[in-house]
Formats: sequence, structure tokens, C-alpha cells
Amino acid sequence: MNIHILGTPRSGTTCLFETIRDCLNYSMGIFEPVKKSGAGYSILTQDQKIQQHLHIISNPHFNVVEKNVIVSLDAYFSFGGALNFFKNYLKNFDKLLFVYRDNIEEQAKSLVNSMESENWHFPYKENKNLEYKHLIPLLEEKNKIVTNLASYFNSPLIFYKDLYSNNKSYIEGMFNFYQIPTNSLLLAYDKLNSKNRLKK
Repeated sequence: MNIHILGTPRSGTTCLFETIRDCLNYSMGIFEPVKKSGAGYSILTQDQKIQQHLHIISNPHFNVVEKNVIVSLDAYFSFGGALNFFKNYLKNFDKLLFVYRDNIEEQAKSLVNSMESENWHFPYKENKNLEYKHLIPLLEEKNKIVTNLASYFNSPLIFYKDLYSNNKSYIEGMFNFYQIPTNSLLLAYDKLNSKNRLKK
């Protein structure tokens, strides 16, 4: 089984990735291989690397959980370019989970704090003096890519607010809906508990 999680920055993709990865038996986690060139492990612009990567994720002997975020809309990765890339790329996965944060103002605040501090994965206290509104149009455009892809693949959106709602029925229902086997729903409840949100 191979699972792909896609969202935009600060939408909950990392926490969901870690939750599913840790709740699956014999799973391998692949963290954001679709990046601009120069990243530690980037498959974005190199066809040979993409083919090698697809061979890894199609291995039938273990479960693979991969997550990516829509991070750049530059000359190569335009709106249309991102849509076309992911429409083709995501066809290689058994299960697709699209994560969306509908409170874009809070998303922009979280993003600007992470950009300023370079702290992406550890708890932080919000710096309320940082200007964030210039990021809203960028996030809106990236969010449109996620919603377009979810519609294209006829897949529901997973909302950030639901992931951190402490609603055990929702979390159990999510695993059941996507038919993701887990050896510990209790672990999933704990990892997605609102106490684990990075903003303190």
C-alpha cells in the first residue's frame, strides 16, 4: 500500500503524515521529495529520479507513506504546472489524502512565524509583531491547487480544524474511510490531540 498526503504549508500535513506512518505496520515514511532543485532529496525536475522514486513507492512488500506540500509557484512550478505535475504523479498512489486549512489568516500567521524563526516542526509562541497579510494571496493560490486536485481525484478534503478537534469518532472514521489499517487508534488519538499543535 502506498499513501500520499498533500496540502499547503501549515495545514497539518506533517502531523497527519507522522500519525499514519507510525500507526501502520512495516511502513516507510518519505518526507517531501517534491521540492525545488537543491533540496536534500528532490525528484521534481529529474525524470530519472522520478522513475527511481516511483519504483520505491510501488514496492508491494511494505507500506509507504509520503507527504508533500505545495511550496513554490515559480517559473517552473506555475499554477498549471503544479496541477499537471501532481495529476500525473498522484496516479501512482493507492490512497490520496488532501489536507486543507480554511482559516487562511491563521495559516498565514503560522507560516510567517515559521519562516522568520526557521522553526517548522517544534512548538513555538506566536510573534504578533510579524506582518503576514502579504502571504494570504500566495496561500490562496496554493490552496486552489489542493482543492482542484481533490476535485480531480474525487477525494474529500481533510480539514485542519477536524484533525485537531479531539474528536475520536472523526479520526476513527478517517482511517476507516481511507481503509488504512492501524495497530493503534490510541496512538492516532494521542498524536492528533490538540495539545500537540505547534502554536503554544
